[in-house]
Amino acid sequence: MHPEDEFAIALVKEGKLGQIEFTRFTLACPAAQPIKQRDFIKEALIFIRSIHQEQIISLYASRTVNQKVLMVTLQFQNQALCHLFFDFSERHGSFNKHFEIVGNFGVYQFNNQEPASFSADFLKTEPYQPRFQQSILDTIWLDELLNKIQRSCIENTIIT
Repeated sequence: MHPEDEFAIALVKEGKLGQIEFTRFTLACPAAQPIKQRDFIKEALIFIRSIHQEQIISLYASRTVNQKVLMVTLQFQNQALCHLFFDFSERHGSFNKHFEIVGNFGVYQFNNQEPASFSADFLKTEPYQPRFQQSILDTIWLDELLNKIQRSCIENTIIT
């Protein structure tokens, strides 16, 4: 995981945000190849699972016809919600990642485009890469969840 993800997870684990009620995650990465898109989505899902630490009870997903933009809404067992938005279209000139985590004690936000964020383009020697480790159980969970997302997109329905 990236430092911004690890920091947010640590805040949640320490209880500084209280009970997590809502998360919003947006990632824009122009022209990523489909296999790379899948890795970005997996990385985000692992991050969200680490934040919520609850079972997903329903999801709804939709995707543009050209498969470049994906929106996913998740509902967890404790009724918390998560909204994920991925834009892999050409209209973005650069990488953009931001997320918000809302708990009953406070809100944490990260946006790599903000001047005060602890992200620096000039330090990067290569484009942003997904960074995550997955166990065999993670692989099974992710594959099942990605299949449900695909099914929701195709059937235009909520999956429980």
